[in-house]
Amino acid sequence: GERSTNASYFADSVVVEGFEKAGEYNVKLYSVSPGEAYSEPLEVKINPEEPPYITAYKEMEIKPDFAGIRIKTSNTSNETLTFYVYRKDATGKWTEAGALYTKKQEINEPIRGMEAVPSEFSVGVKDRWGHLSESKEISLTPYYEEEVDKKKMGYLAIGEYKGYLAPNANTPKNLYDGIIGSNNTFMTLTTAGYDFTKPSSVTLDLGKKFKLSRMIVYGRRNGTDYSSIFDGLYPKEIEIWGRNDNNVTKFDPENDEGWVRLYQGVLPRADGSVIPAAIVPLTDADKELARDGNELEFSVDLDAYRYVTFVCIKNYNVGTSRINVAELTFFGTPEDKIIQ
Repeated sequence: GERSTNASYFADSVVVEGFEKAGEYNVKLYSVSPGEAYSEPLEVKINPEEPPYITAYKEMEIKPDFAGIRIKTSNTSNETLTFYVYRKDATGKWTEAGALYTKKQEINEPIRGMEAVPSEFSVGVKDRWGHLSESKEISLTPYYEEEVDKKKMGYLAIGEYKGYLAPNANTPKNLYDGIIGSNNTFMTLTTAGYDFTKPSSVTLDLGKKFKLSRMIVYGRRNGTDYSSIFDGLYPKEIEIWGRNDNNVTKFDPENDEGWVRLYQGVLPRADGSVIPAAIVPLTDADKELARDGNELEFSVDLDAYRYVTFVCIKNYNVGTSRINVAELTFFGTPEDKIIQ
């Protein structure tokens, strides 16, 4: 079919885009007067390259992930691509199982909410002009995922924690008590004189071994008071470590090979930045993220661990490693349900 593209009166070029596939196309160029009088057309031939949605389809890898599948491919444009996922039900009918909308150029994203049973999946790619690729079909089994039971969690009072924790308040138990959106938090204190220019950490016991899939970090938020979100003692640069024995007196991965790093990164604001709220005020999207929590993912290639250490390298505004965190929620596959 035909389509038209207009250029500004002040521009000396025109971009023609949205072709369904690579190939040779005839294009007619007109100059138009302010009174909308058209010139005779200048006909040219152009050869657009392969559209991004087709490239994404060709390069797409579909792999099992926790409670779903993972899509890995590339986006050669800055435009949004949509990935439609269908799953064949017991009657042999394709039913929609989810969708992914992304502008990322390197795509490596999960689509979750699926049972851990052998299934047939079909994934197609669509661009903003409505062009839809063929569907890629694959048979696989999503990994089982459950939330770690907080009633069975505990913590290890190792290293500096014996010093800077208040006797009753600010206990690590507050990190897994299920209370979010109040002042019931875990805040590291300075009373014992710990040097918070060094990383600080807290080690939790998940109750049994889990192959972790993801984790949600909730900062201190008292109702509609968001003053501590992405500011002050909100963790910014973090690491997550794991181990499988509790025969330790301190968190010392440099001298104890029992510790394994599971994650390293930042807890970003809604726009991906790490600018303190004292400099750039919170947006509605930031507040929504504070309510939902910062979610981070673990690699599916990691082993299962029982003890998990949350390490803060630097917080958002004070420039130290002190933290004030309301809750940590973990998800993963318990050891007895891991499929080798």
